[in-house]
Amino acid sequence: MVLNLILARRTLGLTQEDVAQRMGVSRVQVAIIESRPTKVSLDKIAAYAEALGGCLTLTLPKKLKRRPGNLVPLARAKG
Repeated sequence: MVLNLILARRTLGLTQEDVAQRMGVSRVQVAIIESRPTKVSLDKIAAYAEALGGCLTLTLPKKLKRRPGNLVPLARAKG
């Protein structure tokens, strides 16, 4: 996902500094998003996408296969 954002940034001719200004963060924070995507929240990745003029969307498969313990009822989900 983040590799696609980096490619889009470069295709648009934007620097990390440009993206940082659009996001209202430092260039270092943009560098962290690009270099350590597993340590970054989806909110930050979504803000990066918006800074490029796009949006972040998540798609789930139409049919989910339930395995014991892998799905938590929404009423009990936290976070």
